[in-house]
Amino acid sequence: MEAKTTRSSVFHTNYHIVFCPMYRRKVFKDDIAEYLEQFFKKQVEKKGWTLIAIKVRPDHIHLAIVGISPITRLSVVCQCVIVNGNERVRGILSTMVGIICARSIPAEF
Repeated sequence: MEAKTTRSSVFHTNYHIVFCPMYRRKVFKDDIAEYLEQFFKKQVEKKGWTLIAIKVRPDHIHLAIVGISPITRLSVVCQCVIVNGNERVRGILSTMVGIICARSIPAEF
């Protein structure tokens, strides 16, 4: 991946975001998992970022996103991915308690 530039900076940001439902319930199964995967891809592309990896597990979701400007807060990224979604996604993700974030992307999820 190449570095991006703004008027006053050069950056290459990598975000690893993990969404977990309350009590790690296994709610992301079958058609819900497929729907969420397609939905997250569409939301990230809409903002002009690059989704380099997504893993939907029964009890959590991993997103690896590249190309987010350093002045964009992580809370804004999560809001763009989740809150701007449709009613079905908000209903599915309404049980989220926390977001675990790290600046590095692990080699394997």
